Amino acid sequence: MEAPSGTHKMDYLSDTLGFPPNFIFPVKNYHSEVDVEDDVGTVILNALKRILDSGEEFLNHQ
Repeated sequence: MEAPSGTHKMDYLSDTLGFPPNFIFPVKNYHSEVDVEDDVGTVILNALKRILDSGEEFLNHQ
């Protein structure tokens, strides 16, 4: 099955991986960029914080 484009990618990933959409954190791949703009860096850090918070919540409810 081919992945859809546009706004349906989050729904596609949610359905394919079985995760709720709020557990999917889309961020850009920064492999080739050394410097990023502040607003982009903020998005990355926010996504990382949400990922860590979700992991902590999961571990606390085991």
